[in-house]
Amino acid sequence: MQRRSLRLRLILIFGLGALLLTVTLSSTIYVGVRQVLQSQQKDTDVRQAFDTASIIRSTLSTAPLALNQQVAAIEKDSGSTVVLLTNGQELGPTTSYPPYLLTSDLTTLVSKNAVVTQVKASQGTPWFVVGIPVPAVATQVYELFPLTQVSNSLRSLILLLIVASTFATLLGLAGGIFLSFRTVRPLRQVAEAAERILEGDLSARVSALGAGHEINQLSSTFNAMVQQLSDRLERDARFASDVTHELRSPLTGLAMAASMLEREKDVLSPAGQESLGIVVADLAIFRNLVEDLLEMARIDAGAADYTLEDVRAVTLLKRCITASTRRLASHEPPMTIADGLEGAVITVDRRRFERVVANLFDNAAKYASGVAQVTMSRDNNTFVIDIDDHGKGVAPDQREAIFERFYRGSAAHDRGSVKGTGIGLALVREHLSAIGGTVAVVDSPTVGARFRITLPIREESA
Repeated sequence: MQRRSLRLRLILIFGLGALLLTVTLSSTIYVGVRQVLQSQQKDTDVRQAFDTASIIRSTLSTAPLALNQQVAAIEKDSGSTVVLLTNGQELGPTTSYPPYLLTSDLTTLVSKNAVVTQVKASQGTPWFVVGIPVPAVATQVYELFPLTQVSNSLRSLILLLIVASTFATLLGLAGGIFLSFRTVRPLRQVAEAAERILEGDLSARVSALGAGHEINQLSSTFNAMVQQLSDRLERDARFASDVTHELRSPLTGLAMAASMLEREKDVLSPAGQESLGIVVADLAIFRNLVEDLLEMARIDAGAADYTLEDVRAVTLLKRCITASTRRLASHEPPMTIADGLEGAVITVDRRRFERVVANLFDNAAKYASGVAQVTMSRDNNTFVIDIDDHGKGVAPDQREAIFERFYRGSAAHDRGSVKGTGIGLALVREHLSAIGGTVAVVDSPTVGARFRITLPIREESA
């Protein structure tokens, strides 16, 4: 499962954090404000109810005929509904109200001279009911207050909190985007520079990021590390090149001496002839090693001069195979050529492409009893060459390692059977990479190894 990018995770963290914070604060504010509003409204309504009870008692005592007029005035001023009960019967006409607001338990408590307050709901509208006994006139005063104003205020508050929460969440997302950009951009630049270095560009550096002391320290440390690596590789390449050049002169002298001895080997004893054969073979290996090292040094120094030209792929490969088999004194392997490939044109350096084929044939001769078959095909605009050998194949865990310099696997310890230098395949990959090609070991239909070369087809010629 692919993980989300660091930038996306930072944005989500900031956004979710802002959302969680605003929801928590909004909920706290809503609960607190609701409690305050309801408490204040209830206190006001209770005081109003006591004032109403006092007025009703005074009216019933002094002017009972004016009761209805007095009740209507109270209801108009307070916006409430006043209900008067005497011996369980309503006293005088009242405004219509939901009858189930005055339940039997409420009237029973008030009839026992208890002041009772209750919050009830009717058709979704909350009501605050206050029951006050007035024993002096044998009456119970009930005042019903609709809490619609509090409900409307709370709905307005909810809407305001939703808008504020949305704005705060968007602000948190914007802050997350800004901070994630500031945070991830330096890391992305370092990653891009590291990728360029991985591809071989040791000139890649990270510019001053200006994103804080820690990030600037990262960039300066990274650049210093790359500079040290570049200097060390340059010193190593220069050392290898210098040593290789110095070896050529004594090597040439040794080769000339060995050649003179070979012309006179008939006068040597059998033991001397055997020793001479060993010296000549080792000198050949040594000479090839020096030439390979010189070529590798030129590549590392960027001094390898590739002369590119357009050539017919099949014709060039046939010539390279013929030259390699003659040099190895072996028979040409069977070749399979796909239809329509005769006119395929590729862009290569002839000399180095011949070296690529020669190295692969040499590798097969040293490690796998020679080349078994060569197959030429195409994959869209790619020229594909498969070279199969007679060996036992290459283990999957060694298919990349064999292209490393001086890697010969288990053969490195068997000097009697294999006399390779371990640079040939590394040069194959370097040369093909320089002309836009690739080489790899792929699964073979036989028990041997299959080396696959791919090169882009430039055009088709008649």
